[in-house]
Amino acid sequence: MTELSPAVNYGEDDTRKPGSAGRMVPNTELRVRCVNTGRDLPANKEGELLYRGPQVMLGYEDNNEANQNIFTEDGFLRTGDIGYIDDDGFVFVIDRAKELIKYKGHQVAPGELEDVLNHHPAIADCCCVRGQNAMGEEIPKAFVVLKNPESSSRPTPQDIMDYVAENVAPFKKVREVQFIDAIPKNALQERENRLHRG
Repeated sequence: MTELSPAVNYGEDDTRKPGSAGRMVPNTELRVRCVNTGRDLPANKEGELLYRGPQVMLGYEDNNEANQNIFTEDGFLRTGDIGYIDDDGFVFVIDRAKELIKYKGHQVAPGELEDVLNHHPAIADCCCVRGQNAMGEEIPKAFVVLKNPESSSRPTPQDIMDYVAENVAPFKKVREVQFIDAIPKNALQERENRLHRG
Protein backbone atom coordinates (compact mmCIF):
# COMPACT_ATOMS: atom_id res chain seq x y z
CA MET A 1 0.00 0.00 0.00
CA THR A 2 1.61 3.25 -1.16
CA GLU A 3 0.27 5.21 1.82
CA LEU A 4 2.33 2.99 4.16
CA SER A 5 5.60 3.39 2.30
CA PRO A 6 8.06 1.75 2.57
CA ALA A 7 6.89 -0.94 5.04
CA VAL A 8 4.92 -1.61 8.23
CA ASN A 9 5.78 -5.30 8.71
CA TYR A 10 8.93 -7.32 8.28
CA GLY A 11 9.94 -10.94 8.64
CA GLU A 12 13.34 -12.53 8.97
CA ASP A 13 13.86 -16.05 7.69
CA ASP A 14 14.49 -17.54 11.13
CA THR A 15 11.42 -15.96 12.75
CA ARG A 16 8.75 -16.20 10.04
CA LYS A 17 5.37 -17.83 10.49
CA PRO A 18 3.66 -19.33 7.45
CA GLY A 19 1.02 -16.98 6.05
CA SER A 20 2.19 -14.04 8.14
CA ALA A 21 3.19 -10.61 6.84
CA GLY A 22 5.74 -10.54 9.68
CA ARG A 23 6.03 -8.43 12.81
CA MET A 24 5.61 -4.68 13.12
CA VAL A 25 8.44 -2.39 12.00
CA PRO A 26 9.87 -0.44 15.00
CA ASN A 27 8.00 2.79 15.90
CA THR A 28 4.87 1.54 14.15
CA GLU A 29 1.52 1.00 15.85
CA LEU A 30 -1.23 -1.36 14.76
CA ARG A 31 -4.88 -1.48 15.73
CA VAL A 32 -7.28 -4.20 14.70
CA ARG A 33 -10.79 -2.77 14.61
CA CYS A 34 -14.16 -4.51 14.37
CA VAL A 35 -15.71 -3.76 10.99
CA ASN A 36 -19.22 -3.63 12.48
CA THR A 37 -18.71 -1.73 15.76
CA GLY A 38 -15.46 0.19 15.25
CA ARG A 39 -14.14 -1.17 18.55
CA ASP A 40 -10.54 -2.27 18.99
CA LEU A 41 -10.09 -6.04 19.05
CA PRO A 42 -7.69 -8.23 21.05
CA ALA A 43 -5.06 -10.57 19.59
CA ASN A 44 -6.29 -13.34 17.29
CA LYS A 45 -9.55 -11.54 16.42
CA GLU A 46 -10.13 -10.54 12.79
CA GLY A 47 -10.87 -6.94 11.90
CA GLU A 48 -9.65 -4.03 9.79
CA LEU A 49 -5.93 -3.26 10.14
CA LEU A 50 -5.11 0.37 11.02
CA TYR A 51 -1.53 1.68 11.16
CA ARG A 52 0.20 4.74 12.61
CA GLY A 53 3.91 5.53 12.37
CA PRO A 54 6.53 7.83 10.86
CA GLN A 55 6.38 6.06 7.48
CA VAL A 56 2.60 6.51 7.14
CA MET A 57 1.69 9.31 4.74
CA LEU A 58 0.62 12.64 6.22
CA GLY A 59 -2.45 12.89 4.02
CA TYR A 60 -3.71 13.68 0.55
CA GLU A 61 -2.86 17.20 -0.58
CA ASP A 62 -5.90 19.49 -0.83
CA ASN A 63 -8.38 16.64 -0.27
CA ASN A 64 -9.89 16.87 3.21
CA GLU A 65 -12.73 14.49 2.38
CA ALA A 66 -10.33 11.70 1.37
CA ASN A 67 -8.21 12.35 4.48
CA GLN A 68 -11.27 12.08 6.74
CA ASN A 69 -12.19 8.78 5.08
CA ILE A 70 -8.76 7.18 5.38
CA PHE A 71 -7.59 8.48 8.80
CA THR A 72 -9.10 8.03 12.25
CA GLU A 73 -9.34 11.07 14.53
CA ASP A 74 -6.15 9.98 16.31
CA GLY A 75 -4.13 9.54 13.11
CA PHE A 76 -4.37 5.83 12.32
CA LEU A 77 -4.60 5.01 8.61
CA ARG A 78 -7.44 2.67 7.61
CA THR A 79 -5.98 0.12 5.21
CA GLY A 80 -9.16 -1.64 4.13
CA ASP A 81 -7.33 -4.90 4.85
CA ILE A 82 -8.88 -7.52 7.10
CA GLY A 83 -6.52 -9.43 9.33
CA TYR A 84 -5.31 -10.02 12.85
CA ILE A 85 -2.23 -9.99 15.06
CA ASP A 86 -1.39 -13.14 16.99
CA ASP A 87 -0.05 -13.52 20.54
CA ASP A 88 3.55 -13.44 19.24
CA GLY A 89 3.08 -10.14 17.38
CA PHE A 90 2.81 -11.61 13.87
CA VAL A 91 0.37 -9.87 11.53
CA PHE A 92 -1.83 -11.87 9.18
CA VAL A 93 -3.70 -10.25 6.27
CA ILE A 94 -6.75 -12.25 5.23
CA ASP A 95 -8.69 -10.16 2.74
CA ARG A 96 -9.95 -6.71 1.77
CA ALA A 97 -12.83 -5.18 3.73
CA LYS A 98 -14.72 -4.36 0.54
CA GLU A 99 -14.59 -8.05 -0.45
CA LEU A 100 -16.18 -9.31 2.78
CA ILE A 101 -19.36 -11.32 2.52
CA LYS A 102 -21.95 -10.29 5.10
CA TYR A 103 -23.76 -13.44 6.16
CA LYS A 104 -26.42 -13.15 8.89
CA GLY A 105 -24.57 -10.37 10.69
CA HIS A 106 -21.14 -12.01 10.35
CA GLN A 107 -18.21 -10.95 8.18
CA VAL A 108 -16.82 -13.77 6.03
CA ALA A 109 -13.49 -13.31 4.24
CA PRO A 110 -13.50 -14.91 0.77
CA GLY A 111 -9.73 -15.41 0.94
CA GLU A 112 -10.07 -17.61 4.01
CA LEU A 113 -12.60 -19.85 2.25
CA GLU A 114 -10.42 -20.00 -0.86
CA ASP A 115 -7.47 -21.10 1.28
CA VAL A 116 -9.54 -24.00 2.63
CA LEU A 117 -10.85 -24.92 -0.82
CA ASN A 118 -7.37 -24.88 -2.35
CA HIS A 119 -6.35 -27.65 0.06
CA HIS A 120 -9.02 -29.99 -1.34
CA PRO A 121 -7.25 -32.64 -3.45
CA ALA A 122 -9.80 -32.45 -6.30
CA ILE A 123 -9.76 -28.65 -6.71
CA ALA A 124 -7.45 -26.96 -9.23
CA ASP A 125 -8.62 -23.37 -8.61
CA CYS A 126 -11.44 -21.48 -6.96
CA CYS A 127 -12.91 -18.07 -6.25
CA CYS A 128 -15.36 -17.14 -3.47
CA VAL A 129 -17.79 -14.27 -3.87
CA ARG A 130 -21.03 -12.86 -2.54
CA GLY A 131 -23.93 -14.97 -3.72
CA GLN A 132 -27.63 -14.67 -2.95
CA ASN A 133 -30.02 -17.20 -1.53
CA ALA A 134 -33.72 -17.47 -2.44
CA MET A 135 -34.58 -14.83 0.19
CA GLY A 136 -32.14 -12.32 -1.33
CA GLU A 137 -29.62 -12.59 1.54
CA GLU A 138 -25.87 -12.53 0.93
CA ILE A 139 -24.23 -15.95 1.16
CA PRO A 140 -20.71 -17.27 0.58
CA LYS A 141 -20.60 -18.77 -2.92
CA ALA A 142 -17.68 -20.66 -4.47
CA PHE A 143 -16.79 -21.00 -8.13
CA VAL A 144 -14.68 -24.14 -8.40
CA VAL A 145 -12.42 -25.56 -11.11
CA LEU A 146 -11.89 -29.29 -10.70
CA LYS A 147 -8.60 -31.01 -11.56
CA ASN A 148 -10.43 -33.88 -13.28
CA PRO A 149 -13.98 -32.74 -14.09
CA GLU A 150 -14.70 -35.87 -16.16
CA SER A 151 -13.66 -38.29 -13.40
CA SER A 152 -16.36 -40.61 -12.09
CA SER A 153 -15.07 -39.90 -8.57
CA ARG A 154 -15.31 -36.12 -8.88
CA PRO A 155 -16.86 -34.37 -5.86
CA THR A 156 -20.38 -32.97 -5.95
CA PRO A 157 -21.19 -29.41 -4.88
CA GLN A 158 -22.46 -30.85 -1.57
CA ASP A 159 -19.15 -32.71 -1.07
CA ILE A 160 -17.30 -29.41 -1.49
CA MET A 161 -19.63 -27.59 0.93
CA ASP A 162 -19.22 -30.39 3.49
CA TYR A 163 -15.44 -30.21 3.17
CA VAL A 164 -15.43 -26.47 3.88
CA ALA A 165 -17.89 -26.92 6.77
CA GLU A 166 -15.43 -29.31 8.45
CA ASN A 167 -12.72 -26.63 8.38
CA VAL A 168 -14.44 -23.33 9.28
CA ALA A 169 -16.83 -21.84 11.82
CA PRO A 170 -20.51 -22.57 11.05
CA PHE A 171 -21.27 -19.02 9.85
CA LYS A 172 -18.37 -19.17 7.38
CA LYS A 173 -19.60 -22.24 5.48
CA VAL A 174 -19.88 -22.03 1.69
CA ARG A 175 -23.62 -22.12 0.91
CA GLU A 176 -23.42 -22.59 -2.88
CA VAL A 177 -20.89 -24.17 -5.24
CA GLN A 178 -20.77 -23.73 -9.01
CA PHE A 179 -18.32 -25.69 -11.14
CA ILE A 180 -16.69 -23.76 -14.01
CA ASP A 181 -13.92 -24.48 -16.54
CA ALA A 182 -11.53 -21.69 -15.49
CA ILE A 183 -11.29 -18.67 -13.20
CA PRO A 184 -10.98 -15.54 -15.40
CA LYS A 185 -7.54 -13.92 -14.95
CA ASN A 186 -5.78 -10.90 -16.41
CA ALA A 187 -2.37 -10.85 -18.14
CA LEU A 188 -0.61 -10.94 -14.74
CA GLN A 189 -2.59 -14.07 -13.81
CA GLU A 190 -4.55 -12.10 -11.20
CA ARG A 191 -8.24 -12.84 -10.80
CA GLU A 192 -10.55 -10.57 -12.73
CA ASN A 193 -12.31 -8.51 -10.05
CA ARG A 194 -13.42 -11.49 -7.95
CA LEU A 195 -15.20 -13.08 -10.91
CA HIS A 196 -18.88 -12.19 -11.25
CA ARG A 197 -20.35 -11.38 -7.87
CA GLY A 198 -22.98 -13.98 -7.26
